[in-house]
Amino acid sequence: MPVPVDDDGMQVERLPHGLAAPLLVYTTPSHQYPLGTRLAVSRRLALLTWAQANDSLIVEDDYDSEFRFDTSPLPALASLDDAGRVVYIGTFSKVLTPALRIGYLVAPPLLRERIELIKHLTDEYASWPPQQMLAAFISKGHLDRHIRRMRHQYAEKRHIVEQTLAPIAHLARLRGLEAGLHAYLELEAPISVTLVAQLAQSG
Repeated sequence: MPVPVDDDGMQVERLPHGLAAPLLVYTTPSHQYPLGTRLAVSRRLALLTWAQANDSLIVEDDYDSEFRFDTSPLPALASLDDAGRVVYIGTFSKVLTPALRIGYLVAPPLLRERIELIKHLTDEYASWPPQQMLAAFISKGHLDRHIRRMRHQYAEKRHIVEQTLAPIAHLARLRGLEAGLHAYLELEAPISVTLVAQLAQSG
């Protein structure tokens, strides 16, 4: 069930209540995919209140929150949760490389135990040597240094994209630049999205 999104992220007030409420809400509050908005703190609190009132679970996918540009960090939903309603998941695919295939999950104890059991029965474990390498990489401070360096490089690339598209700002608005690793162009109504896509593909 899709939920509308605006400049402040998910419109929490559009979620149904009672028997119609979903058992689970999946959200990317740090950098909504694909529109790139960030979920406002007031809506984060409202979402937690909604989950508690409707006995629902929130899956917070924090897939690229390490990268922010000219904006302050917002608290993770999991850090605001005092009722055990949030499962926090992340990945090293965006920060390092997709080839690593290592992610992480933080969940309330009982739910974590069930997830561990299901994973044990249905999936292979991540290779032990890469886990050891990653643990050493983090503990020695290399990951923090890498993120700072890449944040600077991505900021420069975003600035280039922004400057390149500035002459057509009256035709297309570049959005989602505050955080994360993707942005998108919001085209003015008269412009054909299909035609733009075809022209881009043709080179």
